[in-house]
Amino acid sequence: MNKFWENVLQCKHKNLYPDFYEDIFCSTPYCSGYEIHCKDCGAFISECDCLSNSGISGWSNKRWKIFNNKKLETHFIGV
Repeated sequence: MNKFWENVLQCKHKNLYPDFYEDIFCSTPYCSGYEIHCKDCGAFISECDCLSNSGISGWSNKRWKIFNNKKLETHFIGV
């Protein structure tokens, strides 16, 4: 396990960025979620009502969307 994840596991996630609060998409009907960013460990924490999209990542949800869209583009183009 690398240092980032060791810090994330030990962190209490109490010191959050006050201006970072993003709504996230959940594919479950009538579910909504959000993402917050921890100042201490740098993790992005996603939570939704049904827990389907709840988790911790080193990348923001926005960054994952860009990454997955580029991966889809190259898949369909055949590059």
